[in-house]
Amino acid sequence: MSTEKEFMRLAIDASRKCQGEDDRCHPRVGVVVAKDGELLAVSHRGEIKPGEHAEYTVLERTLKDGIVAGSTVYTTLEPCTTRNHPKVPCADRRARARSAIR
Repeated sequence: MSTEKEFMRLAIDASRKCQGEDDRCHPRVGVVVAKDGELLAVSHRGEIKPGEHAEYTVLERTLKDGIVAGSTVYTTLEPCTTRNHPKVPCADRRARARSAIR
């Protein structure tokens, strides 16, 4: 069982693992998904594929077969609200997953 502070610390630690995919400045984003005090997943931007958003990685790759409704997502940066078609904004992805934001 972990506290919200511990989950946020894990998200910050995950964000430190980010590496830019090119010469431009990119945000360092870490994400933790927890439910009922239990850790479900940790991810960071570009963890699996360069440039992939942390929320996308955790919700669509790491936990794609899991039930995340009712979970809490701790993140070091607010989710994106717009993306170029056909990409789905992370805010929409989070709403569909029915997870709370911290």
